[in-house]
Amino acid sequence: MFGAIGTILGQGLRLIADWFDGANSAEMVANKRAQNLQVVKDAVTADVASGDLTKVEQDLSQ
Repeated sequence: MFGAIGTILGQGLRLIADWFDGANSAEMVANKRAQNLQVVKDAVTADVASGDLTKVEQDLSQ
């Protein structure tokens, strides 16, 4: 009985894991990384334009 329950739970967890793997495809990960880099680039550009070297240093240290 416990073996059957474990089997059903295991199969359910495998389906969920496969779904998450599909949700995190290489293309999606690359797009998210590009978005994150663009946010950092925009922040650095704005801080350089304002002339605040402390903020620029903080942006680059992240």
